[in-house]
Amino acid sequence: MSQFTVKDTIIISAKANNYKNGDKLKVLITLLDKDKNDLAFKEDTIKVGNTPDVSYKFKAEDSANTFQIDPEEVVYAKGWIDNNGDGKIGYNEEVLVSFIEKYKIGIHSNAKIGSKASFDDGHSWISIKNLKTSEYHTYGLWTDKSRASGMVGSNEGVLEDAEIKRNYKSIHSEYQVITKKEFEKFEKYKNKKDSWWPTHTCADWASDGYKIATGINIDADDWLGLETPREISESINDRRK
Repeated sequence: MSQFTVKDTIIISAKANNYKNGDKLKVLITLLDKDKNDLAFKEDTIKVGNTPDVSYKFKAEDSANTFQIDPEEVVYAKGWIDNNGDGKIGYNEEVLVSFIEKYKIGIHSNAKIGSKASFDDGHSWISIKNLKTSEYHTYGLWTDKSRASGMVGSNEGVLEDAEIKRNYKSIHSEYQVITKKEFEKFEKYKNKKDSWWPTHTCADWASDGYKIATGINIDADDWLGLETPREISESINDRRK
C-alpha cells in the first residue's frame, strides 16, 4: 500500500479499454477513517486522450475540505477509474492508499507477571513514534528517592527519553496506531506538570496516557488500589489471550 500525506497529490491511472479520443470515463474517490469506514466519496469524469493511458489527480485534504471533513480524520483513500465502462469495481481495479500523518503509541512495562515480581518492581512508560519521520521518544513519570521522605527531587516528573538513556527494555508492550488528533491529546496530557507519589505512580500515569490517546484501558490497579508495573504487565498479557 502506497503512503502519502493528506497534502500530497495522488495520481491513479488505468488503461481505457475500447475507448476513443474524447470519450469520458467515470472516476470514484472515497475517503475512509482509521477503521476503513467510508467518510465521503466524490464522483468525477476524465477524458480519454490520444492513447489508452488515463490518469486522475486528487488531494485528500482538498476532498476532505469539500465535504467539510477534518483532514486529520482521513487515514485511507480509495481511487477507481471505470476503464471498461461496466460500472463495476473489479479485482485490482481499485487503488487503496494510506496517509502517514499518524503515530504509533506504545505502553510498556519491564516488570514480570504476578508472583514473579514484587509489589514495587519495575517501571512503566509510554513510547511515541512518528510514522512519517520515524522520530521516536519515550515518556514516563519519575521520582527521586527523596520523594519517599516527602522531599521534592530535581530529577522527577514526566521525563522525555529517560528510559532510552537508562537503556530500559520492555518485557510486556502493546501498540496502537493513532491519528494526529489523538496524538495531540496525549501531548497535552504529557505536557502537564505532574509528580510521582505512592498513590500516583509511573504505572498510573502510563495507563491514563494510553487511554487518553487510544480509548483502551490497560488496568494498572494492584492490591489496595495502588497502581503497579506488574499489573500493567498482567493486563497487557491478558489482552493477548
